[in-house]
Amino acid sequence: MGDNKSPRDFPRSTEQGYWQWRDELESGLSVDAPEAARSLVHEANGWYEAFLRNRRRLLIRRSVLHGLGITVVALGVLAAAVVAGVYWRDRVWATVLCGVLAALALYRYVSTLAATRAAHNLEHRVLSRQFPAPQAIWEETVRKHTG
Repeated sequence: MGDNKSPRDFPRSTEQGYWQWRDELESGLSVDAPEAARSLVHEANGWYEAFLRNRRRLLIRRSVLHGLGITVVALGVLAAAVVAGVYWRDRVWATVLCGVLAALALYRYVSTLAATRAAHNLEHRVLSRQFPAPQAIWEETVRKHTG
């Protein structure tokens, strides 16, 4: 029931879809017929680009949602510090403590956003290594067969 799936039939954004697609591609690549293999690689590029685009969208969405979450938390802590500082403005120690708490919240916010950006950039670079392109798969196949 459908053993002859084309690469376009596999789910685009899942790892399982990539590995199924890659198995199908590798089984179709033949070192004995390089022109047919190049044609297959050219066709596979469309599926691969759609796969990477979907994976990047998921990566961006996750990074943005994490950034929004930390923003809401930081704004809540800052608002609480400001309200407490205004409420206890006649007590100097409470105002200073609220100021220190607000400064720590801002520091934590900025450092978390920087870490989120660094993680996003790292995951973006790793994505192409974890899921090689059709041309890289073809070159690896040729390298294996030629020794």
